[in-house]
Amino acid sequence: MNGARIGFIITGVIIAVAIACGLIGGAFSVLEPTQYGIAIDGTYVRVDYSKIYTSGRYALGLGWYFVKYPTTVVSVAFYSYTKTPLVPRSQDGGFHPTDCSFYS
Repeated sequence: MNGARIGFIITGVIIAVAIACGLIGGAFSVLEPTQYGIAIDGTYVRVDYSKIYTSGRYALGLGWYFVKYPTTVVSVAFYSYTKTPLVPRSQDGGFHPTDCSFYS
């Protein structure tokens, strides 16, 4: 009887440690070096506008997460084979300005 009781205690301790590790790990959020973030409380759906976070690991708390934004923009220009900018036009001859940006 004493051995079964010790087995239940050891099982309970292992389960408690596993739950504690999951809760502690879930309280952290990570931003990559090319990201900014705004913290959001997923439980009450509140946005923390007081701080914009840069890259790193943060202990925001359970239920909090980041809305992530890129830190760099790459602009691309399109040129024809004669090295002049492409001028897109519609069938009726109308000019349509075009630009393109990629976030990396």
